This record gives sequence, structure tokens and C-alpha cells, in this order.
Amino acid sequence: MARGDVIIVRYADDLVAGFQHQADAERFLKDFQERLAKFGLEIHPEKTRLIAFGRFAASDCRKRGKGKPETFAFLGFTHYCGRNSKGHFVVWRRTVAKRMRAKLHAIKQELRPKMHEPVAIVGAWLKRVVDGYYRYHAVPGNLAVLGRFRERLCRYWRHVLRRRSQRRKPDWEQLRPIFDRWIPRPRTLHPYPDKRFDARIQGRSRMREFRSYGSVRGCVKNARKAQCCTRDEGGPFGAGLQEQAPNNRKLLSSNGGGGERYGKGVRKSRHVRV
Repeated sequence: MARGDVIIVRYADDLVAGFQHQADAERFLKDFQERLAKFGLEIHPEKTRLIAFGRFAASDCRKRGKGKPETFAFLGFTHYCGRNSKGHFVVWRRTVAKRMRAKLHAIKQELRPKMHEPVAIVGAWLKRVVDGYYRYHAVPGNLAVLGRFRERLCRYWRHVLRRRSQRRKPDWEQLRPIFDRWIPRPRTLHPYPDKRFDARIQGRSRMREFRSYGSVRGCVKNARKAQCCTRDEGGPFGAGLQEQAPNNRKLLSSNGGGGERYGKGVRKSRHVRV
């Protein structure tokens, strides 16, 4: 049993586990290795690390005379500790540089055979590719990296367009309207985690059922309000999915009628933070 808070995020065979106390993290790593060994499996030695990460990681590193806190890569993003404009702790994410270079190289290889195709056809194809890339990577705090992605892609396309014939090669002023039309500029498409998991329910939703305190699926079905048990104490992945959610955010309990009365005969639906 862990003595502090624990958060685990898993996708397929990729796993990130965060613990409030270092002793819990070390014990989990040891037990996890022993468990896998029973099935003839083992963790990747180069991809498995025990690092200090969280709200107090930067101050702890300064006290020990070290530099910035370590980062880790997960699902194509490099996660690192940071602060927002208000000075609050945030887990920032940026696209892994190695993967972005691989994507640009793949697009460059496909642009060569399309050199003599009409600009509108190649532009429409590039627009679909870039839109699909943005739909995954356009998270808060990653626009600078996506801006560099677009800039390099424009350079690759310019290199192809200038070699279409022996005539006078177009310059940037002539090509910029083409790039602005077909290659969209990056913008944030994903909300912050505390907004994404802000579920709104009403009526007899399945979320209105009994759950233990701190449950991520619903609220406690009684007369009093429950307090959220998820909080960040500076563990390796302390912020997790709620890096911008304040501590002790209240969960609203069910009152048996699907909402609280405001005025005469008016009901207003409640919402639950999950």
C-alpha cells in the first residue's frame, strides 16, 4: 500500500506512474519488475527512469545544487515542469523533436514525386496532412514548436516549387500567398485538462451513483458535498491530468431531484469536476 497519493496513466504498453513519496516509487518499480519477470517479460532499461517531477521539483533541484528538473517523453510529447503567466505550476508539453523531424522527412520524400502536379492539388494534400498533424499536437503550450514545423514545411515546398522549370524562380514574396492559402497556421485545438474533464450532467445520469471520495466517475450520493482527493504534492508526476486544477475543488452531490432549485419552479443543472 502506498503512503501517499498515486496517479497512473497507461496507453497500450506505455506507462507513467507518479507517487507522492520516493519510497513508494522505488518499491513500485521493484515489485513491477518482479511481476513482469514471472511472465518472462522485462521493462526497457533505457526508457525506464525514476525522476523527481512535480510542483516542488524545481525548488528541490535548486536546493541540491542541480539544474532544471528532468523531463520525460510520453505519447509523442516531452513533458516538463513550468509556470503559466500567473505563476502557477503547469505540466507543459511539446512535440518530441525526433518525431517532428521524422514527420518532416516523410513529407519531404512525398513532395519530390509531386513536383510537376498542379499547385492546387499539392496544396490540398498538404493541407490535409498538416490539419491531421495539428489535431494531435496542437495542445496548450506547443504552438511555438508547431510554428517551426510549418516554417520548415514551407521551406521544403518552396524548394520543390523553384525547381519546376528553367524559368525565373519565384521568390518568397510570390510564394507566401500560396503558403498562407494551403498551409494553415497552428492554433490550440485541445483545451487544458481541467476543462476537458469538466463533465456536465443533469437528470438521472449514470454518473449520479455512489462513489468513494475522490472518485473520478461521479460524486457521493448523499446530502453533503464531497471534497476532491486529487492533489499535487510534488511527486514524479504529481500534476498529472489536473495540472491546472486547484486543490480541494468541490464535487457537487446529488439532491435526489437532478439539480438545485433557483427561484420558483426553476431547476439549474449541476456539474461535476472529474
